[in-house]
Amino acid sequence: MNRLYDQMWCYYNFFQPVMHLEEKICEGNQVKRRWDQAQTPLERLLLTGIVPQEKDQPLQDLYQRTNPYLLRKRIYQQLDQIWQQSAEQTVAPMERAMDASIARSIG
Repeated sequence: MNRLYDQMWCYYNFFQPVMHLEEKICEGNQVKRRWDQAQTPLERLLLTGIVPQEKDQPLQDLYQRTNPYLLRKRIYQQLDQIWQQSAEQTVAPMERAMDASIARSIG
């Protein structure tokens, strides 16, 4: 599960752009919102310039080595496995209960 969280962290922070609300103006009954340009959290962090070079470079190296398509594919494969395990754990007790009730009705 921790591996899945690590992969999701990389995917969302490196490859999922986000738009931030810059301004909200109330004009009568309407609210007008102005959004900034969509950027990934990594891009926003690097643009601030607050990250020291020794921490900045490993993040950029990880970003360069990561294939977003394969990363997303791995995430969804792991999520499918979790759903299958959950379904198996739910179905097994139900099947045992149904077998027991059938055996009582026959017996």
